[in-house]
Amino acid sequence: MEHKEISGDPMDLDIVSTTPSHIVDRLPPELLACIFLFYAQEIRTRNVTEDGYPQRPYSWLAVTHVCARWRQVALDTAALWRTITYTNEVQQECIQEMFMRSGGSQLQLVICTVKNLWSSQLMADSFVPQHLKTLLCSMSRADVIELALSHKLYGEVSPQRMPLLTSLTVRCLADIPSFLDHSETPNLKELRLACDTALNTGSLDYSHPVFKHPLTKLAIENTFFKGHILGVLGEMPALRHLSLHGTFEDIQALSTRLALPRLQRLYLGGQMVEITRFLGNLDLPRTTAIQLAYNQFESTEPVTEVTPVITSRLADADGPICGVSVWTRNVHLPTHLDFYMKSPASHFERGGSLDTCPQFRIQFPAMRSASRIIYRLLTPLPIVSSIENLVISDQSLPARPVRNEEASYMAMLTAMPNLTTLRVGGDPGPAGYVIDLMEEWCNPSSERSSERWMAPSLKTLILESAQFRTSAVDPIGRRRNAIINAVNAKEKAGKPLKNLVLWRCTDLSAKEVDMMRAEIQTTTVEWDGVQVAIMF
Repeated sequence: MEHKEISGDPMDLDIVSTTPSHIVDRLPPELLACIFLFYAQEIRTRNVTEDGYPQRPYSWLAVTHVCARWRQVALDTAALWRTITYTNEVQQECIQEMFMRSGGSQLQLVICTVKNLWSSQLMADSFVPQHLKTLLCSMSRADVIELALSHKLYGEVSPQRMPLLTSLTVRCLADIPSFLDHSETPNLKELRLACDTALNTGSLDYSHPVFKHPLTKLAIENTFFKGHILGVLGEMPALRHLSLHGTFEDIQALSTRLALPRLQRLYLGGQMVEITRFLGNLDLPRTTAIQLAYNQFESTEPVTEVTPVITSRLADADGPICGVSVWTRNVHLPTHLDFYMKSPASHFERGGSLDTCPQFRIQFPAMRSASRIIYRLLTPLPIVSSIENLVISDQSLPARPVRNEEASYMAMLTAMPNLTTLRVGGDPGPAGYVIDLMEEWCNPSSERSSERWMAPSLKTLILESAQFRTSAVDPIGRRRNAIINAVNAKEKAGKPLKNLVLWRCTDLSAKEVDMMRAEIQTTTVEWDGVQVAIMF
């Protein structure tokens, strides 16, 4: 390849290819342009901090440096240059070049001058760069605008007519910016407001004209919600997506629930009782996907107060709830309790994602007692008796549960007589608990020997990340024999287990798996072949 420098601007670096054409070189320009658009959007989405601050927003330009043809296709695709991102690190020349190459296209503007979007750490506003002023005066060309400015800079933005604007995101608010008081946004459909908790100490002004638009999507974060928010939502019959996260105060039960007939997705984040009470005031379509994100709370939270609301909502779903998934990515992240009318196949495939789209999701903060609270919340729900598929995956819990946690875990399992598929992961955790319970059930001297073996209808048991030796003094084969005895006891009772699946288990060898297969004749034993030994 021959590298050719077009100019001193890094945006103009070009590589002229002299190699023979490959199949990608024969793609039509229109298809190549679509690929570039998807790639640029993916790069912009990935290169964002947890606070929403864009990083390296123009790194996608590397595709224009591959060869002369790719560069020409990119230059001929005005839509590729219409998303203009400003941060304090972006050079003025880059902004000017994006403007020029976008031609007359509608713009998508992302303007961030505050690096930490959730604090009042502001930029020095004594000097506003000319290219930032140019962007702020060009909002009339934009159909999508995202702003994260200092409080002072919001006050310097002039009202404008923005006839093309359909989506507006405004972050780091103390209140709704004054420039929106007199700006014309006749086609606004999507609005997201994220308040700065260091600046905003009260509720937003919901009488503001910006809430009078026929919005289809509304998201408000980090503020206070009081009873009058329900009146505001009542004036939005076209709303399809609603997200509210903050502190809910003075939310009283309505005599008639508020109907949102077109709502497709609902997200509520806050304290357990308050947001569940808010949900109880809404009359939603049966197909609405709901997520409740509970903030930090004590293990003594009144779970019984939220159970009736959740029971009512699950009963209103567009079909019977047959699948439940309890999962987290790691102990430092929230735990999810997901409800499904039909569990996705990926839940029972090795490596399959658990982060799918449930009909109803409850998110619990990362805390030791989260699992116990989930079991307490789940067990009394009437729908539990109809659950057929249950996933409790990779829950890192105490090596030996305290008595009330073990009791909650047991109560949940025994409340599911129709359970046919169970996937449990984590040891210490649910996978280890299940094996220990299997051992106790088959031990004549155990107080549980007379209890029924888990769910009587269970056909498939998946053990994930289970330890087949728990310590250096643990006899080799103890847990293996416990599983063999329990499965054979289930078969002897006339309710055989059809499939036993072992994933990522430690201290499990091919020899032990062969022994299990030989001892369990009526059950298919599947093993992923992973052999990991733990050094005690």
